[in-house]
Amino acid sequence: MTPAARRHLHLDSGPLHLDYQGPAKQVNEVAADLANVDQINVRVDDDVRPDQISLPCARLWDPCSDTTPPPRCADTPPQIANSTVTDKGATVSTTLVSPKAIAPLLNPDQSIAPDLVRDRLIDDRAKVYLDTFGLCTVRTQNGTALAVPAGQVVGLMTSRTLARKIHAELREQCGPMFTDHRTCIFLTQCPSSDIDIAETTVELYRSYEVMALAYPGLLIRLPTPGSSDRCWIQTPTDDQLPTFAQVVLALAEIAQREERR
Repeated sequence: MTPAARRHLHLDSGPLHLDYQGPAKQVNEVAADLANVDQINVRVDDDVRPDQISLPCARLWDPCSDTTPPPRCADTPPQIANSTVTDKGATVSTTLVSPKAIAPLLNPDQSIAPDLVRDRLIDDRAKVYLDTFGLCTVRTQNGTALAVPAGQVVGLMTSRTLARKIHAELREQCGPMFTDHRTCIFLTQCPSSDIDIAETTVELYRSYEVMALAYPGLLIRLPTPGSSDRCWIQTPTDDQLPTFAQVVLALAEIAQREERR
C-alpha cells in the first residue's frame, strides 16, 4: 500500500505560529474544522519539511503513515523529535507548542488571549527545567524567553559543523546541546577554581572559534515555547552535566586530528 500524499498545515494565533504535516485528507479536514475559529488563521500548502511535527492520529487517515519524524536534511544537525517525553514523563516541545497546549484556543466557546497561553506554556517549561533537569531559569527582560544564569552552568557556543564533531566525539557524554540561530550551545558544569576563565575564554575563541558563556550575570537563553530560534538537539537529563574540561578536551582532540590530515 502506497502512503498518501502529505500536506503542510500552518496555524497563526497572535504570537503563536504552528506548523504541522499529515496525510492530505487529514490536513484538509482539520483545516476546514479550524477555519471557523475566529482566533486562528489557517493556511494549507505543499511546503512539507522535515522539521514539521506530524498531526496526531495520522494512521486513521493513512494506515501506511509513519508518525516518526521524516529524515532530516544532510546539511542540518541532528534534532530530537518535536515533542520528547523524558523518563520522568515531562514533555519538552522543541517546536513552538504541542497540539494539547493550544486546545483551549481550538474551542470557540472559550476566549483565552494568546499572550496568556504563551505565558502559561513558558511557566510550565520553567517548571520542567527545574523539577526534571535541575535548571533554575529566569525570564529575559521582555519576558518571552527562559534563560539560565552563567555561573549555574557554562555555555559553549560553537558553529554547527563543529558541534556535530563534538557530538560524534562524546555522544551522550556531551550533555545537553541546542541550536541557537546558526550556532549550537553546549551546557557544562562550571570550570574548576584553578582555571582562569578569562584566559580560557580568549584561548577557546582564538584556537577554536568557540565562545564561552561563563561570566557571572550573563544569561544563556534556552529553548522556550513561542520561539523557534532555539531547539534542543540533546535534551538535559537529571544526570550530572559534563565537566567544562571534558568538552574542551574533545575540542582539542578534534583540532589535533584535523591538523594531521
